[in-house]
Amino acid sequence: MLGTQTAIEIRLVSGYDELEKWVAARNEVVPDDTDTVALKVLLRASQDGRVDLIAYDDGDVVGTGLLAGDLGTLRATHPYVEVMVPPRYRGRGVGTALLQAFSDRLRGLGKEGLQVEARSDDPYSIGFLERRGFVEVDRWTQLVLDLDGHEPVDPQVPEGLELTLSERPLQ
Repeated sequence: MLGTQTAIEIRLVSGYDELEKWVAARNEVVPDDTDTVALKVLLRASQDGRVDLIAYDDGDVVGTGLLAGDLGTLRATHPYVEVMVPPRYRGRGVGTALLQAFSDRLRGLGKEGLQVEARSDDPYSIGFLERRGFVEVDRWTQLVLDLDGHEPVDPQVPEGLELTLSERPLQ
């Protein structure tokens, strides 16, 4: 029907099957920075304050979110959250619903705000965040080196130093 829109349902990730769906949806958004279910299980077990959210629209997974649970985030006035919405689901309120769920949770914990990241090559996400009042506070550059197309350079050892490489015992 025209003009009919289903409500986005935000839930805490529960169970292995849902964790697999969360990982698949997140990895679709950032295929160059993928997670594995095993890594997610480890992080969830090691971070007491971690919260993983999954967004559904009519039974389809349409987005993911996480509130980091490391000690720095727990102490921060603006804890780190991540919101990932695959491009085909953008513009439907998914990101807004995830941010609202985190905002509500963090207000209840006495936090002043939240911190997110956006890639410089993703103008859609930057615009989405700016329209919601986010401001840039930091910028960093990530560099990569293609090892197949790069010849290693012999290191120049400063005069007076000697480098040796020894076998490391297996433990």
